Amino acid sequence: MKVLVITLRRWWLGVSRLPDALSKAGFEVAAWCPHESFLARTQGVSRHFPWDNGADWTRQLRGIVADWRPDVVIPGDETIASFLRKLAAQSLLLHPQNAALRELLRRSLGHPHLTRPLDGKIEFQRLATRLGVRTPDDRPVFDFECALGSASGLGYPVVLKDDFGAAGIGVKVCENPAELREGWDQLDAGRRLPDSRREKLTLALAQLTGKSQPHRSLQKFIQGKPAFHAVSALEGRRLTGVTAIVEVTDPPGTGPSCVVRLCELPEVSSACEKIIRATGMTGFAGFDFMIEDLTGHAYILECNPRPTPVSHLGGLIGDDLCAAFHDALANRPVAAASAVPKPQERLVAFYPQEMLRDPQSPYLSSAYLDIPRDDAPLMAALREHYPMLGSPPIT
Repeated sequence: MKVLVITLRRWWLGVSRLPDALSKAGFEVAAWCPHESFLARTQGVSRHFPWDNGADWTRQLRGIVADWRPDVVIPGDETIASFLRKLAAQSLLLHPQNAALRELLRRSLGHPHLTRPLDGKIEFQRLATRLGVRTPDDRPVFDFECALGSASGLGYPVVLKDDFGAAGIGVKVCENPAELREGWDQLDAGRRLPDSRREKLTLALAQLTGKSQPHRSLQKFIQGKPAFHAVSALEGRRLTGVTAIVEVTDPPGTGPSCVVRLCELPEVSSACEKIIRATGMTGFAGFDFMIEDLTGHAYILECNPRPTPVSHLGGLIGDDLCAAFHDALANRPVAAASAVPKPQERLVAFYPQEMLRDPQSPYLSSAYLDIPRDDAPLMAALREHYPMLGSPPIT
């Protein structure tokens, strides 16, 4: 069974670990990504299609599908997930030359109209609220004056969010009106950064959706610990999942995870099952939560409609996301959990994230260090890009 993994990102660490896990689960894996991407270097990829940023994206994808004939595609980042879902929804794809691409996208992602709330933070919060999932008070805002008024009603601190973003980008925690102004201006400035890929993506999404500027929202700040639940699903059925409480991020607060604690949180799993069932989603996703200190309640924050950094860690605790996805696509019973007892919790330090944050971190020896020792090409790419890493630590 063939799977095509797609990303615009050059140095996206999480998705670079997925192909090896997919390959071990029984998939043949190809990647469509920039030639210098970590994803292109992993040994799990049997074929690489370089991204041509100057060519028409739909035509490139149609050519890859005709050439390699994948059974399923996996978006490796939020921008690609949104683009593919919107592409699948277009009536233009009903043309005979696009029929194979249309069917591939719907088989890979689910029905685009049902899964649309997974792409935007505002619509996702509305869906979660309708389903009775616990959410923080959340208000869409269209300009700074609107944000200022909403923040007054919510009470500080508040969390300012772009409707579209990932890895902590587009999120600002604001303690007062001055910080809200600063955060608003920073998000505006970030959208004006010169980046040909970003410019082309903005144009492409605008052409597909008729929108040029995403909205923003304000959320009531929940004091607690961030957590997330990574899943694989097929046609609205959650196949299996892994929950993690975030112990360390870089930068602190809203940055990507460096150390997580794998565990079981029934409220988190239950909330994700409701959303997966309601959207009929297929593929991989990660749902972000905040576990409130005072009550222990789990508040859902947003969805990352792509594989998250624990998606390849099958078997550490819980079940294997990649193997479950392969079995379900092959119409085989999803493999039952191993009879070998698993720990109730497992501390995991991501490599090279935690070493880059603190080369002397105690977590590098006390936690399970998720280092791709058996993937020599990827290790070489990491050392080339991060020369400060030196030799891999001995654990």
